[in-house]
Amino acid sequence: MVMVSGFVNLEFEGNGIYLHKDDYEYGLNKNGLWLNAHECKRHDGRKFTNGYALVIGRFTSQRQGHMGLWSGEIQDVKSCTAWPPSRRGT
Repeated sequence: MVMVSGFVNLEFEGNGIYLHKDDYEYGLNKNGLWLNAHECKRHDGRKFTNGYALVIGRFTSQRQGHMGLWSGEIQDVKSCTAWPPSRRGT
């Protein structure tokens, strides 16, 4: 089991968590992990499809997600919540 934070993007055949938003925007999938999750939630309970999040799940290097493009996979996701809980200064 691991707990990681990073930029999450949830889309058809493209669920991933990346070190930085730029890694997602420039298609640097090896700087991320396939994310076997169906949804992430903000602290008010609303769902979101991309943004920084804290993810808890089981890491495996034996699988690399869709078409083997990622460096590993987070399976059995227990939690995917917006991170940080609120923006600084708000």
